[in-house]
Amino acid sequence: MRAVSSGEKIADFGNVKGNSLNDRYFAVNEIVTFLEQRGVAVLVLGGSQDLTVPVCGFFHKKEKRLNLAVVDAFIDFHPRNEDFSDSAFLNKLVADFGTKNIEDLNILGCQTYYCSDEQERFLTNNHFRLIRLKDLRDEKISSVEVLLRQAEVMSFDFSAIKGQPVLPEQNLMPNGFSEQEACRIFWYAGASDGLKVAGIFNFPLSYKDGSNQGPLAAQMCWHFLEGRGARSGDYPVRSYQDYELKVVYIDEFDATLKFYHNPENNRWWLMVPSEGGERVVSCEETDYQTAMDKELPALWWHFFIKGS
Repeated sequence: MRAVSSGEKIADFGNVKGNSLNDRYFAVNEIVTFLEQRGVAVLVLGGSQDLTVPVCGFFHKKEKRLNLAVVDAFIDFHPRNEDFSDSAFLNKLVADFGTKNIEDLNILGCQTYYCSDEQERFLTNNHFRLIRLKDLRDEKISSVEVLLRQAEVMSFDFSAIKGQPVLPEQNLMPNGFSEQEACRIFWYAGASDGLKVAGIFNFPLSYKDGSNQGPLAAQMCWHFLEGRGARSGDYPVRSYQDYELKVVYIDEFDATLKFYHNPENNRWWLMVPSEGGERVVSCEETDYQTAMDKELPALWWHFFIKGS
């Protein structure tokens, strides 16, 4: 395989082992925390998606609110099941952090027919965002860059890719992201200045027919490392006040919207209402165009309702 052009130094910490599942959770949390405190980006490979919970544990030690993006065809939350499992890890995550300590939780690539009304209400009631697969396919995949620019942790379920086996039955997913889109998502993750940890979970070692999925996972990792070399040093590394400020007043709502634009890479940010004040979130140029048409962008409404 060709070496990555980013020139990133790579260290393999090996397989995480333990005498019990709790041992492995503790070890994962300790390793991720140790590396994050030293400014080292972490790529977690393998294991089930419930490892997302110990991966996010470093936020507790920083006393910081969680920003998480989950790429998954399913909503891993059981309304009437409090057991901690791969398919209900969001139950544990919300219980551990509390909704007030989760700044952003976005589910990307969800397929509606796999989700119940109760699961969707859980997201809506907690002001978590659900972005369906249809809104991220083909040319819309660029929206993932905006969402990952805001996240600090990305949890990727391998079964979100079309044609991959879904554990435990190993049935193949008829729909999902293409292999190329999966690689592009990991490039965006690597290129995010704010993302600290990315994980590939529920990774199948082989199909029933014996074919190996290692090459695809390896290419996703390669794109993550390539993306690391394309970082722009954008917000939060750089102050958003260094960017072009574009102010839009919408008289119908008596609202003044502040957009920040980096002309060097055409990235956008929006000042949104937040509990106790305001904060800057990544946005798309279409949000600015919507405001120019005298409409409040859906993104602004989301944070306005969340902060109320």
